Amino acid sequence: MAWYAYLAYFFAGVFLANGVPHFVHGISGKKFQSPFASPPAVGESSPLV
Repeated sequence: MAWYAYLAYFFAGVFLANGVPHFVHGISGKKFQSPFASPPAVGESSPLV
């Protein structure tokens, strides 16, 4: 297998691992910090964003 396939799998795993907490908070309806919050990166964002 080519080296770039391993690199692609690595980044896919990183994005998946990062996305799981956001997905869980979104479907549970809890608010969480995000760059889209007001004020940015400090306030909480609604799960619908």
